[in-house]
Amino acid sequence: MLKIWIGLLTSAIAVNPAWAQTIVIHAGHVMTDAASPILGASTITVTDGRIVSVTPGYQPAAAVGRVINVEAKTLLPGLIDSHVHLSGDPGGDYRSEAVEPIEWGVPIAFGTNSGVFEHGRNAGEFAQMVELGGLTRAQAIATATTGAAKLLGLENEVGRIAPGYSADIIAVSTDPIGDIRVLEKVDFVMVRGTVIE
Repeated sequence: MLKIWIGLLTSAIAVNPAWAQTIVIHAGHVMTDAASPILGASTITVTDGRIVSVTPGYQPAAAVGRVINVEAKTLLPGLIDSHVHLSGDPGGDYRSEAVEPIEWGVPIAFGTNSGVFEHGRNAGEFAQMVELGGLTRAQAIATATTGAAKLLGLENEVGRIAPGYSADIIAVSTDPIGDIRVLEKVDFVMVRGTVIE
């Protein structure tokens, strides 16, 4: 009998939204993915680490929800580092050799071996992909979001800000399509619905 009660209680907790942790994010702008236009003021609702909705304007929080105000920021999917070497100098025309596959239709995924220089500088590769590699800013961002997610076989889990996806979100001070270097200074990080301080 005790097993039945424990089973019923566990089921009730799993399906009862009153028990769920809900976070409401008010964002100034949202890039849901690199291929879509940037949205204006939006509300992102996150429950138990998953994005539930992305709605235009600032929606009120549910009575039990926490509100995060990043109304002066642009939000985009969390960046995925897949590990390659474009920042070092192995000699030869390695940059051209690394980016020519774009012309051949070979997908590019963002990554670096941060151990060879101080951590936190790998975002500088976005500008290199644009300035030296010929990618558009949107293509460069896609290498660390939708492209990296696809490489890892997680394209239905991460790499976008969309309902059902993991709440992996960053915020920067302005539109990264206008200034790719803004990705070098991330102001806010959320991983699976948890804010990283």
